Amino acid sequence: MNGFGQASDNNNQQLGWQESYKTAQLMKLPDLGLVCGASIQKLVTNHARAIGCPDEYIILPLLSVTSGLMGSKSKIKVNQVWQEPPVLWTMVGAGPGTRKTAALKQIMIPLLEIQKEQEKLCHLPSMDPSAARPHKLLSGPLGLADLIQVLKKNGGQIISVCEDLEAYHKLLGLGASSTKTQMLSLYDGLPFLGVDDSEIPHIESTCFTHTGMVTPEYIVKLHLHNPSWLCSRYLVACASSPNFSTIWKSIPMSPDTPSMKSVLQILYNFHQQPTEYTFTEDAWKELTRCHDEEWTSIMSQLENDEKRRSIIEKSLGQIVRVSGVLKALLNACEYTKQLSEQKGSTFQWDFLIDRDMVRRSIEFSKYFVEQKLALMLLTGFSFGPTYISQGPQLIAQRQQQTQQPKQQTVEPQFPQQSPQVAQRASVPESNTTPSAEDWSNFVYDNSDADIDEQQYADFMHMDRQLFAQTYAKRIKRLVESFDDGYGVSATTASQKSITPPVRIPGSNNRHPVWASALFFQKVAELGIGTAEQLKHPTNRKFFWRFKRKRPNELTEKNLQLLHYLKVDMSIYNKIGPRFPIPLPPVSPSTPSTSNADYSGNEDSLDNNASPGPDNQAIKSEPIDEDD
Repeated sequence: MNGFGQASDNNNQQLGWQESYKTAQLMKLPDLGLVCGASIQKLVTNHARAIGCPDEYIILPLLSVTSGLMGSKSKIKVNQVWQEPPVLWTMVGAGPGTRKTAALKQIMIPLLEIQKEQEKLCHLPSMDPSAARPHKLLSGPLGLADLIQVLKKNGGQIISVCEDLEAYHKLLGLGASSTKTQMLSLYDGLPFLGVDDSEIPHIESTCFTHTGMVTPEYIVKLHLHNPSWLCSRYLVACASSPNFSTIWKSIPMSPDTPSMKSVLQILYNFHQQPTEYTFTEDAWKELTRCHDEEWTSIMSQLENDEKRRSIIEKSLGQIVRVSGVLKALLNACEYTKQLSEQKGSTFQWDFLIDRDMVRRSIEFSKYFVEQKLALMLLTGFSFGPTYISQGPQLIAQRQQQTQQPKQQTVEPQFPQQSPQVAQRASVPESNTTPSAEDWSNFVYDNSDADIDEQQYADFMHMDRQLFAQTYAKRIKRLVESFDDGYGVSATTASQKSITPPVRIPGSNNRHPVWASALFFQKVAELGIGTAEQLKHPTNRKFFWRFKRKRPNELTEKNLQLLHYLKVDMSIYNKIGPRFPIPLPPVSPSTPSTSNADYSGNEDSLDNNASPGPDNQAIKSEPIDEDD
C-alpha cells in the first residue's frame, strides 16, 4: 500500500467513518437528463419528488430492477469476444427518516402487481394447462441455499429488493469461500449446473440482481474492511441527507409522468424472448478511448494499493452493463410515452448502443467510481467530464454544485476533488471570480491569515472569497514564483513551502506534493491560471503544474484580484516563452500516490537558476511560521 493509502487508513481511524461518508455525499449525482435521457429523468425525478426523497433512492434500485427484468435471455455484446450479462447490484446509503422505504415501494409494488397478473393469466380457461408457468419476479432476502433453489425453479433469474442490505449480506454468509465462488458466478451470469434428486438441471445463464439500502456506517466499513470482491461489484451512492422534514419537499406528481408500472411491464414483456444489445463500432472506439486515456491512468495511480485497486477494477465492465440497461430502460420509457400520447405509429425497439449512449454511461459510471474512492478516503482521485453532446451544460452544472457548499456549513475535513479541475482551460470566470465590489469589502491582513495547521487539506472546502482572503500571501507567492514558460511544479511549491501546511498522521512532512496539486486546483478556480496534470513522455508517470495567465490574458476581474493580493506585477510579468512541448494533458487523476512523478526535467530549471530578477520570488524568505 502506498504512503497516501496508509495515511488514509490512519485518517479513518482518527476521525471515524462519518467524515468519509460526508465527503462522499459532497459528490453530487450527475444530471440524469444528461447521463440517462429526458424521459428517464422525468420518471425518476417526479417519483422522487412525490415522496420527498433523493433521486438516488429511485434511480439505483430502478437500474437493478431493469437489469433483472431483462433476464437471463438478454446479453450486452461489445464485440465478437466480449459480452456482459445485464446484472447490476446496487446499494444506496440511507439514514433513518429519509423515506427509503417509501422509495423502494415505488418499485416493489408495481413488480408485485405484474407478478400477480401473470399468475392470474395462467388460470384462464383459454390457457394451455401444459404451458410453463411464469417466473417469479421478486423475492425478499434469502439465504444462499434458498437462493440456489429459487434459481433452479425460476429459470435462473430473480430480483431481490431489500431495505437492509447489511442483514442480507449476513444471511448470505458472504464470509465463506464457497459463498464467494457462487456469488461471483451469479454476478457473471454463468451457466448453472447442479444435482437435484439424481438429476442434473441445466440453466444456460443466470440473472440474479439485487438492490437495497444500507446505513452510512456500514457502507463505509464495507469499502474499508470487507473483502474487495464484494465492493467492486456494487454501484454505490451516498445521497445527501435533507436538512428539513421530507414531507415539506413532497411535490404532487405531474400528469405527464411515465407510469412506473407501465415501464416495468413493457420491460418484462419485451424480454421474454432472447435479446442482444450490441455496441456500434464508434461505441467500441469510445470505450477503448476511455480505457486508454482515463481508466488506465487512474489504475496506474493505485498500482501499489492492491485492495483499493481491486475495488474499482470492475468499473469498465460496469460501463458496458450500464450502457445496455440504460438503453433498455430508455426504450421502455419512450414506448410508454408513445402509448400515453396514443400515437398510431409502431414503436421500433432500438438494440444498438451508439457512441452517445456509451459516453453517457461513462459519465454516470465515473460518479459511482468517485463514490467508492471517497468512501476509501481517496478523494484526490477524480475523472474529468466526458465530452458528451451536452458536455458544456454538464460542466457548468457541476461547477455550480461545487460552489454551493459554504465553508461554515461543510463539516468534513477531507479534500473534495472537483470534477472540472486539472483541465488545460481555465475555469470559466463568470460567477466565479469575485467582482471589484466583493474584493473591496476585504481588508488585506499582512500578518498572513493562514491557520497554523490545516488537517487533510480542508482548504478545498472553502468558497473562493474565503480561500483568497485566508491564503492571500500564499497565492501571492505562487503567482510571483519563477516561471520559465512551463509553469510551477508541485514539487517546487512543496520545497518552497508555498502550499498551506497539512497534518499527516505518522509523518513530519507538512507540505506533501499532493497537497500542492490540490492547492493549484483551488487557485485555478480563482481564474488567474490553470492547474494541469501531465504524463511524462518517457516514464509515463504524472506530475502537476500551475501556469499563471500571461499579462495579455488577464481580465479586469483578474487584475482586481491581483491588486487585492498585492502582487508585484513587475515580477508577475516575467514569464518564459513557453514553447510547445510534447506533454499532452491527461484526464484528472489523483496526485496522491508515491509513484507519481510531479516534477519533470523542465520543472527543476529554477533550482539551479542564478540569482537575478527572474529568480527573485523563488529566493524570497518563507512565510514566518513553524514549518
